[in-house]
Amino acid sequence: MAGLKGNWLSLFFCLCFISAAAFSASPSVSSTTHPNGQWASAPSVIISVSFDGATKFIYSVDKNPDTVPAEGATEVDAKSGAAAINLPNKLDGIYWFHVRARAASGLSDVSHWELKVDNSPPGRPENIVGTANADGTATLSWSEPKNDLSGVVSYDVYRSSYRGIKDEQSGILKDFTPRDRGVINIASDFKGTSIIDSNFDVGKGKPFFYRIQALDAAGNFGAISGVITIRTASLCDLSLVVDANVSDGNLNISALSDSEFDRGRLTVTGPDNAQFVLIEKISNVKSVYSSLSLDSKPDGDYNISFVGYDPEGDLCAVQKIFPYDTVAPSAEIVSPPSSRQLSGKVSFGVDAKDSGTSPSGISSVSIFLKSGPSESKLCDAAESGGKYSCEWDSSATENGRVTIIARAFDRGGNKAENSLNYTVYNTGALRSAADSAIKAAEEKKKAAAEQVSSLKSKGVDASLAELALPSADSNLSYAKSLLDRNQFFELSVNAAKSAESAYAAAISRILVQQYGSRAYSYNASQLDVFLKSSGIDASQVTEAKALIAKFSPSRRLEVLKVTVDGNDSYRANIVISFSSPDRNKFSINIVEAIPKAFASSASLVSSPRQFTVLASDPAIAFMGVAVDGNSGKGAEAVYFLKAGLPKAKADELLDSNVMNYFVSPPILLNGSTKPLYSAPMDLPVPDIKLPKLEGKWTVIAIAGALFLLFLVFAAIAAGVGIWYFFLRKQPSGFSGGGSVPKRQRKRGWWLAVSIAS
Repeated sequence: MAGLKGNWLSLFFCLCFISAAAFSASPSVSSTTHPNGQWASAPSVIISVSFDGATKFIYSVDKNPDTVPAEGATEVDAKSGAAAINLPNKLDGIYWFHVRARAASGLSDVSHWELKVDNSPPGRPENIVGTANADGTATLSWSEPKNDLSGVVSYDVYRSSYRGIKDEQSGILKDFTPRDRGVINIASDFKGTSIIDSNFDVGKGKPFFYRIQALDAAGNFGAISGVITIRTASLCDLSLVVDANVSDGNLNISALSDSEFDRGRLTVTGPDNAQFVLIEKISNVKSVYSSLSLDSKPDGDYNISFVGYDPEGDLCAVQKIFPYDTVAPSAEIVSPPSSRQLSGKVSFGVDAKDSGTSPSGISSVSIFLKSGPSESKLCDAAESGGKYSCEWDSSATENGRVTIIARAFDRGGNKAENSLNYTVYNTGALRSAADSAIKAAEEKKKAAAEQVSSLKSKGVDASLAELALPSADSNLSYAKSLLDRNQFFELSVNAAKSAESAYAAAISRILVQQYGSRAYSYNASQLDVFLKSSGIDASQVTEAKALIAKFSPSRRLEVLKVTVDGNDSYRANIVISFSSPDRNKFSINIVEAIPKAFASSASLVSSPRQFTVLASDPAIAFMGVAVDGNSGKGAEAVYFLKAGLPKAKADELLDSNVMNYFVSPPILLNGSTKPLYSAPMDLPVPDIKLPKLEGKWTVIAIAGALFLLFLVFAAIAAGVGIWYFFLRKQPSGFSGGGSVPKRQRKRGWWLAVSIAS
């Protein structure tokens, strides 16, 4: 009985293990369009899923590789435990397909399938360089085109013996394509961006034409490159030249060499591939001449080939493609219109086209000027987008009626002309004067804007200067509009000069000079004492000390003399500055405990930079001062007394020791640190311990006498200083009009007693 019970338990645990294993399995996934983790170009996705006993599949698609579809996700019915899922078209990118099977035992584990979609072809290979190697082979190199997704994996390199292939339907000569007859794919699925081509009869000095096409990992072929031509090197010791021209209906050909050749052979292949042997074999000569009648011959490219052998028996070859074209091109001047006067620099636009059954193409377009019986060439036009254009400076041409001629030639030597009559009218010096006046006004406008900005940064009211700017701007705009229309240059000059004068008046109306300055200094060894007495919270002293040591902030008093319409006033500014030794960007908070000797309340100071009042005692904080160490420039914060000072008060401020009332250097905290602040404490005077004197008694006696003399002088100086700085009344212009506070007087007496003792 016990054995039977043990068998039942074993069977139970076995069934549980099988059920758990079945429940923990995940669906099988496959795709004919998008293999797992591989790039594919098809935007439509077909996925097959299967799971034994599945009745449904739930799935989702996103860009997260670990998503687990939950109840409520998209469902699809299963047939015999399988299903085919057609996903909506996907844009380029990487996606994840997540699927679970629903069976009698519940939901299965999830299967993940990575979908990579790239339907964007790579760009054209650029910067193609073709080199004819000394051994007769050819080297091609290029830059990899841009492909942001699957990336370029290989290239196809095509070679043709002809640059252009005539289109059988339109008859137009076009750059060869991979599908054209005679084009060879010399490197299919080529890895790399440089290839040596030797798959030809090396050493014949023949020209070859190449194009390159990129393929990305998703199977997208990119746009094919432009045509690059390489004339391979000849191993022949002869220098051969072939020339040709058409006269009296004949193609006249000459082949010249610098030395005698043997077994020379001259052939011509027509555009219809008909071959004509003009010279079969000729030896011991340096030149040959022959002609081919073009009567009833088709227009198109005639490939002239001459081969021979040098004295050492090396094959020498030279080729020339002669375009035979009996149809003249067309040319039309499309811009500027003949109704427009020509002045200054003129841009001509010409529409030039070649036509016929086998057009040779436009070889040149030039612009000529005809004035009276004489004709002169103005410029050669460059082609861009099927149009031809060139620029001509008409300023040296005499005003009056002229004829402009556009003359176009095709490669077959045919010519086309088109002419239009124009009036040349140049104002020359007047336009130059207007241009110079406008530039001078713009410089003065820039200076005025900088002046206004500088005044505001120093706490100076710039409204009087700003009032003159709108009128000056209007005059400058009017001067520019006249110049743009090539009209009324005198008015343009006057308007620009008026604008310049107005800007200059705005600049000169408010003059600012530095009247005097005083710098703050402190004993760095006492920085701990200063910071603890500054009112900053003790928890922030260590951070402030480290930043002060790193950035070395400075503080200076600047008294500015401000002259407005000849009337002087004075401004008192405090400038805090520091620089960063690091090459990065960050922000700093600056805490400034302002002594009452400068301003009795925070309401009496202002700044172009926003600040927070920590205490009306006063104490302020400049929050989030941006510092860019990469710029090489430091940071600066300025605050100033709102009220101006008369000269006497300005002199009194400069003569006072107001900078000594600052309890600490500017306090720096990290931009993320909120300043914690309370009223500053009175500073104790640190103990001074004199070093022991060593040496002879005479030296000691002299030193003692000097020391006693120093004590007497210090006591006198302390008494005078206490009366001057602490007991007498301070200038009301910078202290709020009152006496030194009682706390400061007490600190003065305490300092005096300490020094005297």
